[in-house]
Amino acid sequence: EGRSCADLAASIVPKLLVEGIGYTSETLEEAEKCVACSMTLCSAERQAEFADLAISSMLAKNLSSFSVQSAALCAVGPSIELPQINELVDILTERIVLAGSTENARAEVESAVVLLASIINKAAAALVDTILASSGWNKVKFSLEQKDPANMVECVMALVWVTKALAMRKHPLTSTYTQHIIDTLNAGLTQLKN
Repeated sequence: EGRSCADLAASIVPKLLVEGIGYTSETLEEAEKCVACSMTLCSAERQAEFADLAISSMLAKNLSSFSVQSAALCAVGPSIELPQINELVDILTERIVLAGSTENARAEVESAVVLLASIINKAAAALVDTILASSGWNKVKFSLEQKDPANMVECVMALVWVTKALAMRKHPLTSTYTQHIIDTLNAGLTQLKN
C-alpha cells in the first residue's frame, strides 16, 4: 500500500546486512546487487545509518555477509563520511593479506579490494593520504615486496584497484603507484623466466 521505492529499499538493506541469511554463492551475488541498488535509493541519512550498521557488523567480526556489507558501503554516496574508517581499512587489508584459497575467501578478497578502492576514490584528500600511510596498507605493500606466493595475486589486485582509484582522483601518487604495478609485473615475468 503506497510505500515508496526508497521506503522499500530502506526496509530491505538491514535484513541483507546483518541477518546472515545463509547465503550460497548464487544468492550472495544477488544479495550484493540488491543491497547496492537499494542503497542508491535511500536518502543520505539512511545511507549513513546503513553504512554505520555495515561497518559495525564488520568490526564485530560478523563476516558471514562480508561481500554484501562491502557492496552496501561501495554504494554510499561521496558526501557520506564513513565512521571508524581506520578500523575498516585494517579489516579490509587483513582480508587481502590473509587471503584463503576457498571460493568464499576469494569473493571476500575481491569485495575488500573494491571497497578499499571505493573508499580511496570518495574520501577527502587528507584521509586518502592517511589510508596510504596506514599500517594495514603497509602490510599489503610489504607482502608485495616479499613476493609471497600465498597472497601475491590478491595483493597485486589491491595495488591495481588502489592505483585506479588514485588515477580517478588525479592524486599525485598515481604515477608512483602505476610504476609499482609495472615493476611488480616485470619482477613476476623475470621470476617465471628463471
